[in-house]
Amino acid sequence: MRSLLSGVTKAQVETDPFPHVVVRGALEKATADQLLAEIPPVDVITGGARYGSNEYFDYSAGQSLRDNSLSPLWRELLEVHSSASFAREAFDLFDEHLPDAVRRIVNGVNGPRYGTRGIDDFTSCDVLVDAQIVLNTPVVGTPSSVKGAHVDRPRAFYGATCYLRKETDASEGGALELLRMRGSN
Repeated sequence: MRSLLSGVTKAQVETDPFPHVVVRGALEKATADQLLAEIPPVDVITGGARYGSNEYFDYSAGQSLRDNSLSPLWRELLEVHSSASFAREAFDLFDEHLPDAVRRIVNGVNGPRYGTRGIDDFTSCDVLVDAQIVLNTPVVGTPSSVKGAHVDRPRAFYGATCYLRKETDASEGGALELLRMRGSN
């Protein structure tokens, strides 16, 4: 499986309001359809927790890659996107936009030691990579937002989102909005 960044070039990096890329059609339709058909049950992703309307849950690579019931396609997607290879691909794509301290880490002579978040830790790794299956539980009753404007994990070097939405899903919302930090130009 190719990564979601496969074929994306530095020329596609947008810098406003911060460096990012939007990759439409990153997955072939058949692959996206199969992933939707094989998504783990809600109770697996929620860890069996009770939940209400429009709640956020994630199933990290550290959890999902230990799940023997995970479909081979989901396993492959998560393995690819929680790998050192994918992290290097992301760092290479955004290299000129990385803070100097981060660039020194990822471009060092020996390079960083990569691991998977939730499996490895910083005692043996310099960079931990994760790929998650995330869901918001169905909205029942009054429409709501699971998260308002926020900064994803300020300690993270990068974040990526791949939306998988059934063609029959006529609900509104879920669009990604990129905002400027307060006080920035």
